[in-house]
Amino acid sequence: MKTIDIIKNNIAKINIIEAFNAENEPDWMWVNKYVINDVLYSFDLDEDEDEELYEEEEELSEAEEKEILEVIGSQLVKMGYVAIDQEYFAFWEEGYKATEDIETVIYAKEKICNKMSIDMHNKFQWVLQSLAIDTYYKIETNYENLEECFKDMYEDNDSIIERLLKLEPVTFSAGRWEIRKKDQLLIFYKEDQFMNSWTEAETMTKYEELK
Repeated sequence: MKTIDIIKNNIAKINIIEAFNAENEPDWMWVNKYVINDVLYSFDLDEDEDEELYEEEEELSEAEEKEILEVIGSQLVKMGYVAIDQEYFAFWEEGYKATEDIETVIYAKEKICNKMSIDMHNKFQWVLQSLAIDTYYKIETNYENLEECFKDMYEDNDSIIERLLKLEPVTFSAGRWEIRKKDQLLIFYKEDQFMNSWTEAETMTKYEELK
């Protein structure tokens, strides 16, 4: 049996949480290639499997590592965890710093995901107001006023907040918005030219003035 198949088969037999040396099921955990060895050491292998896995001393390829992490993730999902983008998670969990050199996925209990969604909705409503200001005043639309633009395009649009906090751009017509992670500054471009930037305080003040 191939090494990758031995690993995948044995992952299905173990308690992933115990493999991570956690006594109880944590509310959330990070998973990347550095947890693979912890998982391997928790296997109860027969003689043939042990020889194949440890005596061959073959390095896992990136593709194999990715495949193993997907199996680990599927086991966590079966235990009630939900996969979350780590950049998005880092905006919510104080003290967590997203990894830049390796791909990491956060797995969190559903109750944590629900709390996070509510917190992000409340904390980043100002972002949606910023988009409405830029859209109404700097992009040609048929809206009669700012409030109409906000309510129709952006109000309670949590998918936009989530996309920005994943550090993905949001676009509409000639406009593009990105959020800068280090200071949570929202930046607006029109036809790839910088137009302006927004902080939460600036947005709240300006929106009240204009609406």
